[in-house]
Amino acid sequence: IVNVFASGNNGYQNGVSYPSCSLYSISVGATDKSDNIAGFSNRGSKLDVFAPGVGINSTIRGGSYGALTGTSMATPFVSGTIALLKQVAKAQQNITTVNGTRQTLQTTGVSVSNWRRVDVLNSVQNILQGGSSNKTNDSSDIVNRYASPKITPDVEIEFNESVNKTRLENCGRFGKNLAEINSSLCPEFNKSAIITFFN
Repeated sequence: IVNVFASGNNGYQNGVSYPSCSLYSISVGATDKSDNIAGFSNRGSKLDVFAPGVGINSTIRGGSYGALTGTSMATPFVSGTIALLKQVAKAQQNITTVNGTRQTLQTTGVSVSNWRRVDVLNSVQNILQGGSSNKTNDSSDIVNRYASPKITPDVEIEFNESVNKTRLENCGRFGKNLAEINSSLCPEFNKSAIITFFN
């Protein structure tokens, strides 16, 4: 899960509001219709990306619509972009992480001062073209495919109890420095095992 938070509307030049300052979240500031940083938008080293946040058509009390302004108006643009990125990555059997998603948003966005404004099309095209920024930084050289019934050459799993190893095809993902088994899909693999990685 990627947490996306508004940076705040205090106009801080060197800081963002809690909880957007967390390392485990993506902090979003606001730009205007000319791609200038909105004067009210918090920014600084902990800001990750900008999105449009001035005069955004939104729902208002009373069941109608109106133009609203703020970093809270910018944040849904980034949340929606991340949802698209996760769907595209999933369709390609890739995995996404907070850091990988942040990197994609930052490297594919439009330059705004020292930051980037989210560019949905560029972000999605980057993943479709196999851009490195959609790959996880948590393991090196992950094999983005499910293992065949025969374990891939760079990993060997020896279960301490008897299991149906042909079920690994639908239950796991294996590669260099990674052995991932989804035990909710295959509870019979929720057992201890010895995992050996090969260089």
